[in-house]
Amino acid sequence: MLTSMKRGPGYWKLNNSLLNDASFTNIINDIIRIDAENPNSENPALRWENLKFKFRLAAIRYGKQKAAERRLKEELLLNKISGLEQKLFLAECPVIRSQLRSAQNELLSYYEYKLQGTIIRSRARWVEDGEKNSKYFLNLEKRNKENYHIRKFVDSKGRFFEDEGNPDKVKRSTIINPINAGGLKIPHIYSFIRSLKCTWIKRYYNDLSGPWKIFFNLDLKRYGYEPSQFVYNRYLSTISEKPTATQKWAVSFDNLTECDWTRIYSTPWLSASEARLQYFQFRFIHRVLPTNKLLSRMGKVDSAYCTWCEEETLEHIFWNCRHITHFIKEAEIMIFKDHSVFSKQSFFFTYENAKHPYNFLALHMKHYIFKCKLIKSIPDVNAFFSIFKFKVKVEQYKKVKNKKIY
Repeated sequence: MLTSMKRGPGYWKLNNSLLNDASFTNIINDIIRIDAENPNSENPALRWENLKFKFRLAAIRYGKQKAAERRLKEELLLNKISGLEQKLFLAECPVIRSQLRSAQNELLSYYEYKLQGTIIRSRARWVEDGEKNSKYFLNLEKRNKENYHIRKFVDSKGRFFEDEGNPDKVKRSTIINPINAGGLKIPHIYSFIRSLKCTWIKRYYNDLSGPWKIFFNLDLKRYGYEPSQFVYNRYLSTISEKPTATQKWAVSFDNLTECDWTRIYSTPWLSASEARLQYFQFRFIHRVLPTNKLLSRMGKVDSAYCTWCEEETLEHIFWNCRHITHFIKEAEIMIFKDHSVFSKQSFFFTYENAKHPYNFLALHMKHYIFKCKLIKSIPDVNAFFSIFKFKVKVEQYKKVKNKKIY
């Protein structure tokens, strides 16, 4: 007879997903078979306790082994993805692109598997420790009930309508009945507003004035927005002006449209994660980088000429100077062989789109050129790439650490 006496500090929970593993079930079957062939005791209670102890040891040992294998697989996939991305950065190849997508999909499948485990563990903790009783949900429903009713209406003349019997709630008949029957002959306004797209509500809210805004206020909160956000955006749209740098750049680049400038202004934050580079590109776009031409007017330097040759302007420092032209060509030869990828516009602003990897390279090249200008040194392509390789490794480490595979 098995005893019903409680023993031990508590109970151990088996990871049920192991039961779907054929190797684990074979291990359990072997333990049962060996115990059946060579019983250690005639007492069934002791035999059962001994079997449970062996099951527990086998489950823990096998679970740790599988977890170690999954961690190793994850690390190998991340390293593989990092290597393939580096190859694609140097040269586009359809085969490598296909291998990269396959590895990324495999890694995503693994993360989905981990996510399912997290959900199950979270659900178990909620059921055992954090489940709320029905009274909690009833009180929550009671507190939110006021948002489900229209309390007052205001017509175009500013007159208020409300239900006399229940001032906290307007009856449905008062809303939809015709005027000769004592109603307003209008649809259920709040239901109508709730059916609108959030973008429509935001667009209408910005141009709306009057008491009807209260209905849109409630609906904007449902979407997670606050009216103050749109008031602020509305205020910005009225006082904002075009940056003066746009007009100055238009002298050299007259083909840039408003959409192009929107993309250009977003480049610093999409091309690099380092704040120093973001701030540098921001100053470059707004033409506030200190050049000798500007500093000479301010009386900070004696000459307006370039550190290496002619009069120093932004276009001259980063493109027209013969030393910079040679540096850019040498860098392109080292990475792209005989293929030239940068034009003056793509090197200054964006290459195709803000997230293109060439923007990351161009941003580091410009930053290195400016550093050389400050220390009055001619840019050297070998010195640049020794720095750039380290920066690439740092970005790869950040990507692996944050598990950003795209």
